[in-house]
Amino acid sequence: MDITPINNNGSIRIRFKFEGTRYNINPRAKYSNPIDIARAKLVCSKIELDILLRNFDTSLKRYTEDYPHHETLTEKTTQDVIKKVKTSTLIEVWDLWVDSLNISEDTKLNHYRPVRRMIVKVKPQPSLDCSKWLLKSSESHKPSTYNVRLRLLRSCLVWAMKQGLATVNPYLDLKKRKIERSQIKPFTVEEMKTIINGFEENKPVYKYFVTFLFLTGCRPSEGIGIQWKRIDFDRGEITIADSLPQTRTGIAIAS
Repeated sequence: MDITPINNNGSIRIRFKFEGTRYNINPRAKYSNPIDIARAKLVCSKIELDILLRNFDTSLKRYTEDYPHHETLTEKTTQDVIKKVKTSTLIEVWDLWVDSLNISEDTKLNHYRPVRRMIVKVKPQPSLDCSKWLLKSSESHKPSTYNVRLRLLRSCLVWAMKQGLATVNPYLDLKKRKIERSQIKPFTVEEMKTIINGFEENKPVYKYFVTFLFLTGCRPSEGIGIQWKRIDFDRGEITIADSLPQTRTGIAIAS
């Protein structure tokens, strides 16, 4: 999915479709303003990354709240940073960018730290205007892994350009890799019955939960995260709007 800001009579609009639903964000910014465009592209990058990581916020609150205050650096501190980073290498800018993001340690560890390790291994260290190293370093990576890391590096350089640390974003010229969708082979009715019977005999407490997963097709984390307020007994409907994923420090609800 490639989400980009569009010109809406001189203002910026972010429009995209996900899982059959069309979304619109109107940040009240000028399309002719390079700074506004850079900010809007960063919002687009966050949306695409969340979709790839299956962490998309359907309320759009995460993206509209961030819009124009997604950077934590003030103008003064930005100038101080620019003065300190005299020979800006990619790893220096990467660390500055990650530090400026309001993300949890788990997110850093699972999604941002691997990119940092990949950058550190490159000898000599890549400059800000070079992207060829990524192609070589990612030769053995799965297309999905490469696409996520490319998206992160693009976002990093968008931020760096806004802060005056970079003049170009070489990662915009790199194409995403095509992901070959493997054909999903669902369980047959007989196989489902066998699995459910197995739970009934060995772990009966999970029988109805497993049956529910089979009937709805939702993920285990979504099934576990269902709250009473999401159940409409009168209409016989359940709204899947929350999840309870496993993290390195335990479980944390995400809506």
